[in-house]
Amino acid sequence: MKAVTAALVALATSLVPLAIDGAAAAPPATITIEATRLGPTGTFDASGAFADEGTFEVCAPVFGGPGPGKFVNVHATETFTGTAGTFTMTRKNRVTWGDDPNVRTIDGTWVVTSGTGAYEDLHAHGRISGTAQGSAPPETFVLTYTGTAANE
Repeated sequence: MKAVTAALVALATSLVPLAIDGAAAAPPATITIEATRLGPTGTFDASGAFADEGTFEVCAPVFGGPGPGKFVNVHATETFTGTAGTFTMTRKNRVTWGDDPNVRTIDGTWVVTSGTGAYEDLHAHGRISGTAQGSAPPETFVLTYTGTAANE
């Protein structure tokens, strides 16, 4: 029993430096990404937790739901390429038709899944809102991603 207790104390003591190193990470800060795209590609401007600008592309969107006239659920992967690196996010949102069939509202969530350069250790997530305009592809999307971000 003494050997087991000694082993647990040794293990716990060895983990203390890991907890201290983790405490040095900066706390999450707010992030806002303004994006506009025509079809699958567009431009973005980020401010807050990090500032960058560049291009982004929507890859492999998956659609589901009742269809036009009501709403459609969209799951997609987006890749953002800025001056400091590249980050990829997944988003889940609902596109809802209103009175004007050429304008839809967008509301949902997003999370960063990977990154390179300055975004290699980026952890970020939040809400997406915006509009899609047009009756047929390529439609114009005006999007705002808000949330929190930190390099950990």
